[in-house]
Amino acid sequence: MNLIYTCVFYNEKYLILMKKLLESYYKSNKSSNDCFLIITSPNFYLKVDNICSSIGLNYDIWTIDICNYGTMIDNIYESTYSRYYIYEYPKIKKYNKIFYLDCDIIVINDLEPIMNLELNDRLYTLYEECDRLSHCSMENDEMYEILKKNKKTFTTAMILFNNNSKNLEYMKKLYLYIKNYHNEVKQPLKSFDQPIVNKLAIHDDMINNSILKEYCLNIGPKDGIETLQKMNKYLLCHFATSVGDDKSKIQRTTYAEQYLNH
Repeated sequence: MNLIYTCVFYNEKYLILMKKLLESYYKSNKSSNDCFLIITSPNFYLKVDNICSSIGLNYDIWTIDICNYGTMIDNIYESTYSRYYIYEYPKIKKYNKIFYLDCDIIVINDLEPIMNLELNDRLYTLYEECDRLSHCSMENDEMYEILKKNKKTFTTAMILFNNNSKNLEYMKKLYLYIKNYHNEVKQPLKSFDQPIVNKLAIHDDMINNSILKEYCLNIGPKDGIETLQKMNKYLLCHFATSVGDDKSKIQRTTYAEQYLNH
């Protein structure tokens, strides 16, 4: 059995996105035995449970008490790196593979081809065209040009990996590094966790950002209808907009639904 998970904290409007993600997943994966985990805060528990039970999928909810900062920006920051805290999930040993998905993702087809991939001890992500701030704000200009040329950068919106001690320890490393960085440097980087994880994981040779491109589509703010019309060829689609911008994410996922076959 495998585990698919997402995180929703602080901003209640993200529950709308979470519902869209879970509903789209269930439509295409009704026969799957995999578990869908939602990591959330205690005050969201009942709302998350009501949404999940109304859909009918195999799910679990894990509450962690975070996002208690006094400022919105700090709460958003902490919510972005909560995904790496999965190594502490009490039931983690039950699962073979783990697949993290952002809430601003719609599942289009059966995820079985992804979950059946033969994986090495790396994190499998999706290539995203290199942006100086969104991916490389912790790099110097020379390294930025190298990463851009070699197409090494990636989105942290989806992360697939084998559930083993090496990969869980690496998720722990990422979590602790970002948490410490957050505590020391209050002003977040653009895209929050993403430039940090790009720097660390590329340097540590822990990333494969090529395999998922066959199965996953990344739609950016500037992509038009011609990109939406390709969605049904993929298993899932990520709608990349600014971190914390619930309005644009809800609008884009809602608009995109009319192009789905199911």
